[in-house]
Amino acid sequence: MCQKLDCELIVLNSKDLSPEAEMVEDILAILHCFSSRLYSLKKYKTQIKNDLEICTSHSEPNLN
Repeated sequence: MCQKLDCELIVLNSKDLSPEAEMVEDILAILHCFSSRLYSLKKYKTQIKNDLEICTSHSEPNLN
């Protein structure tokens, strides 16, 4: 594709890693991605719980 468009591809911060080290980096990246998703789901679940409590407290009649 680069030849067709007459351009050059330059790789910056190139790392020469062994296949094992590259695999470890990939697994760590996947683990980081899933742990971030779990954390955001936990945060979202807590927010829903808080919103539900606020909603029910406003809808209950005041017996005082």
